[in-house]
Amino acid sequence: MPEILLQATIKNLQELLTARTVPTEPPEELRGVEGFEYLHSTLLEVRTAVMAFASGDLGRQITRKGYLPGSLKALQAALQHLAWQTKMIASGDFSQRVDFMGEFSESFNSMVQQLDESMQKLTVANRRLEESQTRIQESLNCAKVIQSSILPRNEQFDRLFSDWFALYRPCDIVGGDLYWLREIDGHILLAVIDCTGHGVPGAFMTMTVNSVLNHIVDTICSDNPARILSEMNRVLQETLHLRLDNNSMVDAGLDMVVCCIDPAKRRLTYAGAGLSLYIFADDGLCEIKGDRAGIGYSSSEPGLTFTNHVRDLGAGTICYAITDGFLDEGGGSRGFGFGRQRFKEMVERYADHPLRRQQGLFEQTLDEWRGSRKQRDDITVVGFRF
Repeated sequence: MPEILLQATIKNLQELLTARTVPTEPPEELRGVEGFEYLHSTLLEVRTAVMAFASGDLGRQITRKGYLPGSLKALQAALQHLAWQTKMIASGDFSQRVDFMGEFSESFNSMVQQLDESMQKLTVANRRLEESQTRIQESLNCAKVIQSSILPRNEQFDRLFSDWFALYRPCDIVGGDLYWLREIDGHILLAVIDCTGHGVPGAFMTMTVNSVLNHIVDTICSDNPARILSEMNRVLQETLHLRLDNNSMVDAGLDMVVCCIDPAKRRLTYAGAGLSLYIFADDGLCEIKGDRAGIGYSSSEPGLTFTNHVRDLGAGTICYAITDGFLDEGGGSRGFGFGRQRFKEMVERYADHPLRRQQGLFEQTLDEWRGSRKQRDDITVVGFRF
């Protein structure tokens, strides 16, 4: 072979091996060299296949025969099988193993085995978690039944009031709100209570508060709302022992409305701790604010006193006792709380409806205000009239 053709051959082969781009046909002067055109096309096909494999394209077809093209075909088939095995592992089949790539195979198989062991542990943990969640759910459902059992029955409201409703929406399955009703010595006692927290801690508080309130009404005082609140504060502090331990991480207490109604005189005596009573009568809607101090907190003085407010109830007068959950519920375009003023406007708008109908309208109004937001506190509203 002349020197010039040898140099051209060497240059062309070097380009096939090292250049970024190469022509698909050999140089004109080398096309007449016997066997060179076949060699060029074979190397070009091998080059194209290797470059495709490097970029992740395992579908490039190799048509040439021989040791090097055959080896590339074997590598291609092995890589395609590895890709399939990877998909199978991703779907949860950890029985796959690789045996054709030396140290890579050992590392890959070790990884798959570790994944298999981790998934088995995770499956066991998930099963235990599901079982735990099921037990918790069953316990909460049982707790809901128990908490519901201390709420007044509808028949009791029907017997004592000509019209009424009780809107009761715990934030969770159980909650920290409570409404309470008793008839004793010819008068009616109604209380609406908002305990610290919601969910399970709040529910525990309601059970304690219900027991303490029954004890006070049965043994100490049943006709003086202000004194009932004072006794609640004293007994709860003794019961919860919060003042005895300055290191306590929980400062539990409550806000509360107590109404004492004399049906014969159509007279209502009200006292509040942190909560107001709303009364709608012929002269419009008024808010009777309770005292600001809460009940049972470590900061509350044991001798805390409250104020009674007396109001004569004319025909058709409606009373609303609420916890702050309704007023604080976020909504609207900016997520602000529903608010006291908006609540008053809602009451005035729907006051001429029967109270059961008002309950539905109140709930609808609040749901529209909240939109897609999650309820963030327990909500209780009790409305009644004679």
